[in-house]
Amino acid sequence: MAFLQSSPFFSVWKPSTEASSVTVSGMREVADVTRSMLSSLRNDDWFGEIFQSAQSRINDYQLMPLSRPRRMKIPRRLDDRSAANTSPETPEDLFRVQFFKMIDLALMHLDEEFQSTDLGKYNMLAAALISGNRREPP
Repeated sequence: MAFLQSSPFFSVWKPSTEASSVTVSGMREVADVTRSMLSSLRNDDWFGEIFQSAQSRINDYQLMPLSRPRRMKIPRRLDDRSAANTSPETPEDLFRVQFFKMIDLALMHLDEEFQSTDLGKYNMLAAALISGNRREPP
């Protein structure tokens, strides 16, 4: 997540969702922008840039190279031999799967938080309090 925190967008996220003058619709707009930004980062090109950056930093600081965990043999009692061992072949493959899982998880949590029916009701209440109308907003 550190690579995302360097983005100028994330310096705006926390203050824009916690300020005292923020409306529910404003928070939803920020969530929509975040969702579109995360969706745009969900591609192999962006992962490749991050992975290459990590590799170059590992070389610069003379750290141990990235490696995949050793293969674990499936116990016979659990192995029905219906599927091949799907262990990643390279460290890049391993981290690619984890990268996409992280992006998908973030998108899922954004959807859960900002698309709930309670938030919609709260948005209608906020609109009614601001406008003074009891009608539902368009």
